[in-house]
Amino acid sequence: MVTENAEILQQMEYPTGIPGPIKKKRRRSFASLLSFVLIVGLLVACLNVFVNPNATYKVYRVLTTSMIPDVNQGNIIISKKVSFEEIKVGDVITFEVGNGKFLTHRVYQIEEVNGEKRLVTKGDSNKQVDSTRVTKNQVVRRVIRVIPTK
Repeated sequence: MVTENAEILQQMEYPTGIPGPIKKKRRRSFASLLSFVLIVGLLVACLNVFVNPNATYKVYRVLTTSMIPDVNQGNIIISKKVSFEEIKVGDVITFEVGNGKFLTHRVYQIEEVNGEKRLVTKGDSNKQVDSTRVTKNQVVRRVIRVIPTK
């Protein structure tokens, strides 16, 4: 009796022309495949942002209070890689200061020394501009988003 019902169920045609049990199985397989592709894509994107030093976007955590009130200690910032020529006075930038360390300050002024453009930076809560200038050789990114953590 059970086998007869199973055979009848498989012979029944639905409006799409696909028998019921096969239709459900295909839908489940497609959903599983789609989920897998989305998870792998998200994982690759995250690895690119957090590991790849040449990624277009990078995520940093702010460790100091030099940019208060706009950027607080502990905030997360997202920076986008831009060409050195795109940077202008007033931009908040993240740049390499050596030994794999980065600093985020505002561009206070742009100087030209021997035909080479240099950025004068300053933390918003600092009284003095930074003693060193940012040059084209340093990795420069413009801050595009600040995410408060408190």
